[in-house]
Amino acid sequence: MNSLKTLFLCVALIAFATSAIAQTPAVTGAANTAIPAAQNTAISSNISLKIGFVHNERLLRESPAALKVATKIETEFAKRRAEVKAQADRIAEIQRQIERNGITMAEVERRAKERELSALTRDFQRAQTELRDDIQLRENDGLRTLAELANKIIRRIAEQEKFDIIFQQESVVFVAPRVDLTDRVIKEMGE
Repeated sequence: MNSLKTLFLCVALIAFATSAIAQTPAVTGAANTAIPAAQNTAISSNISLKIGFVHNERLLRESPAALKVATKIETEFAKRRAEVKAQADRIAEIQRQIERNGITMAEVERRAKERELSALTRDFQRAQTELRDDIQLRENDGLRTLAELANKIIRRIAEQEKFDIIFQQESVVFVAPRVDLTDRVIKEMGE
């Protein structure tokens, strides 16, 4: 990200310097002969950049490849989610039993239910944490795979169409539709 900011800053400085040199009046005299030469070079070089932009969040949210990854992860963890939900339901049932019948239960029976509730709660919390961590790992793997695919497509587009810079970040304030390549990359991620 810092390298993109640095690159953007360099491009802006070059554009500013070119503009400033073009607007500076010619200097005459033997002592300043380097300045008119620099002006002539900058004016005649006519710097032209082809710039593009890709919106990362949209790629990871809307592309067919992203939707496939999300569906695959959901399917992969559906059984474990159901098991964790069943544990939560069992805990709720035991809590209701203790609240409803706790006063009339024998001391031994009430303590046994409380121990069972405590053990089930620990197991539930551990299972819930493991499930959350495993899902996070799979999502990160999926995001990494999607990012690699998107970057491959973006590089190919840049090389084929001779782009000088393609920005890929979320903190851009404005992007003209003519430089936004997001829809094209999303389409190619589905092929």
